[in-house]
Amino acid sequence: IPGVSPPQSFIIDKGTEDNIKVGNAVIYKDNLVGKIVESNLYFSKIDLVTSSSFSSTVKTLRTNSAGVIKGAGEKKMILDNVLQSSDIKVSDVILTKGDQDIKGIGFPPDLILGELISVAKKPSNLFQKGEVISLLDFSKLSTVFVIRY
Repeated sequence: IPGVSPPQSFIIDKGTEDNIKVGNAVIYKDNLVGKIVESNLYFSKIDLVTSSSFSSTVKTLRTNSAGVIKGAGEKKMILDNVLQSSDIKVSDVILTKGDQDIKGIGFPPDLILGELISVAKKPSNLFQKGEVISLLDFSKLSTVFVIRY
């Protein structure tokens, strides 16, 4: 609902005619906004990092601890698959690890996804997980950039 609930995707006025491809990263400054999931001649659809269909490999800025992030709706994401031995804590900044293919499609390293706001570490589990909140207010974005090669 516009103005009430945060968006899960955007439509932009650039498409295959502008060399936009499915899988291209979409950024605002040094923050990852999402990725192109559909594209026609003149328009493209972006799934935001908070969308339930989004996932990516990530690392923490402070300790380079690796994990996987998944969109959880609203402004939130879930950081998962972080080894128990990894040092993560609240307020750690989460960055893309960088997973581009040979054609340059995917995410370059060191784009900001958000900040860790909680950590769940249970000794009986193999992995620890946490909750991440985006630093962007998606409802106020009017200009984004597509990384294309």
